[in-house]
Amino acid sequence: MIVTQILDYLVFAILLFFITFFIDIFYYYFRYRRVIPRKMLTFKRGGLFEHYRIVGMTVLVLVLIHAIFGINPFPQPGEEANALSMFIEAVTFYLPVTVFMIFIFIFAFYMAHSLYAKARNIEDRKQYLIERGHRIVVLSVVFGLIVSSAIMVLVLIQAF
Repeated sequence: MIVTQILDYLVFAILLFFITFFIDIFYYYFRYRRVIPRKMLTFKRGGLFEHYRIVGMTVLVLVLIHAIFGINPFPQPGEEANALSMFIEAVTFYLPVTVFMIFIFIFAFYMAHSLYAKARNIEDRKQYLIERGHRIVVLSVVFGLIVSSAIMVLVLIQAF
C-alpha cells in the first residue's frame, strides 16, 4: 500500500516536470517567437528539471494534505474519489492531451503548407515555411486547446 502511494507521487512528479517543461517552451515561443534548443536533462535554463521548485512544492503540499487531513490525492481502486483527486486527475489528463494535440496540429499544418508550396512550385520553400511558422503555431495552439477541451467535456459528461 505504501509503495503504491510512493509510486503515485513519483509518477505525478514526473508528469509535472513534463507539463512545466512544455508550458515553458510554449511561453518562451510566444514571448520571443523562437525556440532555442538546449540540453534537456538538466536543472539549468530550458531543461526538463528547470522548475524543480514548483514541482517539489506541489508534491510537498499534496503530501502534507494527505498526511494532515487524510485526503488521499491518489485513491486506490475501491476507494472513494474526492474533489482533490478529481481535480488532479482532470489536470493531469487535460494538459498532456493538449500538448499532444498541439504537436499533432503543428505537424499537420506544416505538412499541409509544405505540400502547398510544392504544388505551387514555390522555389524557396524553407523561407515560405519560416514566414508562416508563427501563424501555424498559433493556429495549432488554438485548435489544440479547442479539441482537448472538447475531449475533456466529453470525458466529464461520460463521468456524470
